[in-house]
Amino acid sequence: MKQSTILYYLFILMCITLSISCEEQGVKALSKQVGNENTILNNTPEIRETIPNIKFIRCAIIDHDGDLWFGTNNNGVFSYDGKSFTNYTTQDGLISNHVISILEDRNGNLYFGTRDGLSKYDRVEFSQINIPWVDTSSTWLDEVYPVVNPNEVRSMIQGKDGIFWLGTNGAGAYRYDPDAVKDGGIEFTSFLSNEGRKQSDSLYHNIISSITEDEEGNIWFTSMTHGGLSRYDGTRMTHFEMEAGLSDDMVFSSFLDSSGDLWFGSLGNRNGGLDRFNTSIEGQNNDTKIFTNFNEADGLCNTNVVCLYEDKRGYLWLGSQRGEMCIYDGETFSPFTTREGKTFHGITFIKGDKKGNIYFGGMDGQLFHYDLSAEHEGFDALTDYSNH
Repeated sequence: MKQSTILYYLFILMCITLSISCEEQGVKALSKQVGNENTILNNTPEIRETIPNIKFIRCAIIDHDGDLWFGTNNNGVFSYDGKSFTNYTTQDGLISNHVISILEDRNGNLYFGTRDGLSKYDRVEFSQINIPWVDTSSTWLDEVYPVVNPNEVRSMIQGKDGIFWLGTNGAGAYRYDPDAVKDGGIEFTSFLSNEGRKQSDSLYHNIISSITEDEEGNIWFTSMTHGGLSRYDGTRMTHFEMEAGLSDDMVFSSFLDSSGDLWFGSLGNRNGGLDRFNTSIEGQNNDTKIFTNFNEADGLCNTNVVCLYEDKRGYLWLGSQRGEMCIYDGETFSPFTTREGKTFHGITFIKGDKKGNIYFGGMDGQLFHYDLSAEHEGFDALTDYSNH
């Protein structure tokens, strides 16, 4: 294999395993089997006035109460109610201190996708959801990505119909219906690619970095391992790659905006950047691309786009691990800059609420709050919670 090819795959491998650089600490809590869940005997979580000196904040949500929840590489999960931080770890029942994705369901339950599986928190105690084992053997994956971890839940959503979708690091995606057992149905349905071959009934690649549901109820899966996009309409999969106008087939993030448009951010290792899916022209017999591409020539701050968020003005925020966080107002891309000229790099999550509160952060334990409704925008509206 050529040296350039080896270096290329090493780079991809490093991106996938960036959050697995530290050994997980903490002692597993005792558990008891309850149906398909392991209920964890709960301890009292630790309450802090500031966050500790953590290395990486990987994901976050704002729940129905307006509280911020964020997952870290090696320090478990934190919640912030506007006054203090509460830390939940394996000692409190969390299955792993390495938290990659977070979801709140319709009933207010929280789900934490971790390196070692899926934890559910009903606001009282933690339980473990046992995902069934499937054969994930793939010659292509085994050779190129030897650290594939099928237990790792990288992404998840709850659809409009109440069904959960889980994306893994090597085991493809699962459709999860916790109520199916009551009706004699199937609780977990696996969608697994077979050695990278395209299939109309499954995924193209098995490392799923994000999942998004569109306005019509289609489920979109992104893969940063040359899998492009896969769209599931409830019956079959449709695959989109660079031939369809996608700027790169290594897609990291996805987002549905308030207008119903779908946006996709690439890993940015080659071309890539930001893509908007043109739903209105799909299927038309013309030369118009179904994707609109934005790159650095269009003003995009960086082609590495790992998270997306739309604020109450309709502006799109883009976070990057390798470049500046920037904002797209529909016409122009601009770095988010304080009055003193500070820009923000290594941003892996951006979340906000309808009031104009926006939280963002990521690498090096960065955590910031920006008040969009503040009288003076800029540095005066920014609060730094980082402990570094």
